[in-house]
Amino acid sequence: TRDFRNRYYRDRPNQNWEYELTAYYRYWFPFNMCIFPSYRYYGANRRHDYGLFRLDELGAGWGEDAPLGVLPSVTDWMDDTYDANNSYRRRLDESEHTPALNMTWEGKTGNRGQGYTKVFVELPVRIPTHHLDYRRAALDTAFSRTAVLFEPSFNIEHYWRNRTNSLEFTYRRKGNLVNATSLLPIRSDDDPLNITLGNPGLRDSYNNSPSLTYGNRNSGKQR
Repeated sequence: TRDFRNRYYRDRPNQNWEYELTAYYRYWFPFNMCIFPSYRYYGANRRHDYGLFRLDELGAGWGEDAPLGVLPSVTDWMDDTYDANNSYRRRLDESEHTPALNMTWEGKTGNRGQGYTKVFVELPVRIPTHHLDYRRAALDTAFSRTAVLFEPSFNIEHYWRNRTNSLEFTYRRKGNLVNATSLLPIRSDDDPLNITLGNPGLRDSYNNSPSLTYGNRNSGKQR
């Protein structure tokens, strides 16, 4: 069955504000070691109003033969064509507190100090809080959620043979907070071939990214 939809999107206002503050203090120890605690605050305010209008519901003249980019001149056409089930008003306030303990060290290693090693360790705990105010058709809800995400990372670089050979290992762990809107029991079917449903059972997740890199440099042959 043919399903033709003459749709008009009103995607405003759409406003995003982001701000952050970072502070740290370095403590130097013998043997080229530095430990520095840090704190980061991040905040964001996101405002989004999204309206969908089904112009094809006006009847004759607004179906497949309607010219592109033309809006009706009749009175109250927005009220008559408003798709409440696929229009929404969203207000999202985000805040993140991230205290961390970090450490760096570098120095000569190996026999006769022919090697050189660098170490960097970062141990942050990210505490995000999201407050969502969401309205869509009969749904009018507001809720807040807070998570605690441990996101360590470290990097080790080792050089030998006058730094012509190198080996580097890096590991990072990144937490993924579920989008607050995805947790709502809503159905989006403005595209009949791409219908999405909210899932209150979604859980936060982590990405673990290790990498190992070997390097060999020959300056004489420029390789």
